[in-house]
Amino acid sequence: MKTSLFLVLPGCALLAFALGGCRFETSGADCTPAPGADCSGADLRFEDLRNADLQGINLEGANLEHALLWNADLRDANLAGASLNYADFRKADLRNADLGHAEMRRANFHGALMTGAILAHARAGEADFALADLQDARLDSAALEGANLRGADLGGATLRNAGLDGVRLEKAHAKHADFQGAEMSGAHLHGALLEGASWTGGQVCTPGSIGRCITESGDASNVHAGVPVRVR
Repeated sequence: MKTSLFLVLPGCALLAFALGGCRFETSGADCTPAPGADCSGADLRFEDLRNADLQGINLEGANLEHALLWNADLRDANLAGASLNYADFRKADLRNADLGHAEMRRANFHGALMTGAILAHARAGEADFALADLQDARLDSAALEGANLRGADLGGATLRNAGLDGVRLEKAHAKHADFQGAEMSGAHLHGALLEGASWTGGQVCTPGSIGRCITESGDASNVHAGVPVRVR
């Protein structure tokens, strides 16, 4: 007589363990993280994926909370709607990756390559993007309240209608970035390069806009919705 056990393992569900063998059910075609693998919906919490080659992987809706992905290659990866809270992506390569609608509160993207990445509607409160390369990234309607973007490169990035209250943008490179409609109450702009950026009300920041958006009609960065933006 065979005995069956039912267990839950990270990333897969063990459905039937019998003395004759075992069978696994995965959420995607292949829940083993690898280039191009389908790990959509997989449970990868606390997984150690440092230096992993995950180019083009499908992690849509996956749970990667607290996962370690230092230096991981995630180019063209699909992380849309994934749960990335507290995950560590330091110096990871996320160029052209899709993180739209992802939950990434307090995630660490310090020094990550994120050129052309999609973060539209992502919830990234207090996340760390310091020194990250976000050129031409799409952050429209992203919730970035209290996020750290010190020294980040936002050249050509779009942040329309983004929540940027209290965001740290000191010494960020934001030339030609688009901040139209963004909420920036209490944002920290000291040393930020804003030349050519489209400011919250649609004004274009003129040459010499460092630490504040200077327009032809004056300083547009001092007041937004009646609340001062920090420029000191």
